[in-house]
Amino acid sequence: MGDDKVISLCSRARTALAKAKTFEDFKDVRDCGEAAIRLAKSRRDVGVEALTEAQEIVRRAERQLGLMLPAVTGGRGGDRASNTMLLANLGIERMQSSRFQKIAQVPEEQFEEWICDCRAAGDELTQAAALRLAAECTADPVQKKEQHPHEEMADAIEKAVAKFVGQLTRTDQFAYVRRRIERLSEFLKEEEDAHGVRGARNKTAGTCSR
Repeated sequence: MGDDKVISLCSRARTALAKAKTFEDFKDVRDCGEAAIRLAKSRRDVGVEALTEAQEIVRRAERQLGLMLPAVTGGRGGDRASNTMLLANLGIERMQSSRFQKIAQVPEEQFEEWICDCRAAGDELTQAAALRLAAECTADPVQKKEQHPHEEMADAIEKAVAKFVGQLTRTDQFAYVRRRIERLSEFLKEEEDAHGVRGARNKTAGTCSR
């Protein structure tokens, strides 16, 4: 039952996306897709496939909005207040404008590849994941060197949380995950102490202050 309602919303949004031409059209598509996401996350009987379908539609609409924003706003410099007012008239918040334009910086080929890979792996197409992709695409080549183990570990944890958080529907589930993350944080502190990292850091700081 829940799947049917989400799929119906997604079908309407997908059809509208194919016909969209104006900024307002794409914004309406995003709004419809967001409604489908909210419904999917509020129901236990909605599968991941229906949720990711809604997320894909929203990400596509956001990318198009990001591509259109510079032209729609006239590429204004202006002061913060006037820009905020202009965006408000478009029904877009300043932070949304920034995020949409970052997502729009992802080349189309890489964007499509990301969507295919996520859907094949059963990963959610969250805005946070799209922004990480944008950061990777726009990073300085010098920064794209091989990651250190601590960077890989942090990325793995972040991706795991992003993948499953959309499936949490109750307060007790969120509380349980927070407790486990707190235990992980405590474990990291214990390991830090065991390796003498904090002691060495404090010793160095003391030396520098002399």
